[in-house]
Amino acid sequence: MAIIVKEPTEKINWFPISIGAFALVFVGITVYFLFFTSAPLIERVDPNAQNAQNFEEIVGHDPTAIDSDPSFRSLEKRPNPETGVLGRPNPFAPAF
Repeated sequence: MAIIVKEPTEKINWFPISIGAFALVFVGITVYFLFFTSAPLIERVDPNAQNAQNFEEIVGHDPTAIDSDPSFRSLEKRPNPETGVLGRPNPFAPAF
């Protein structure tokens, strides 16, 4: 007859628990930033983006005001670049 001093206990595998917790935290943070916060990123990237909102005030209701604008007249018209020949007519044909 054996004397049992201590019963063996199961060890908890922390790796799947930590991966699950990380996934929940990641999804929670993503949902928060996508749906519950404002998106002022464009104001940080381009502080003059608010000028696009005032376009009607700048131009007014006269569309010919754009043609008479000196900055619009200073733009150059450039031709479209040619694409050239792209690839072979039959890509499955042997190359040699």
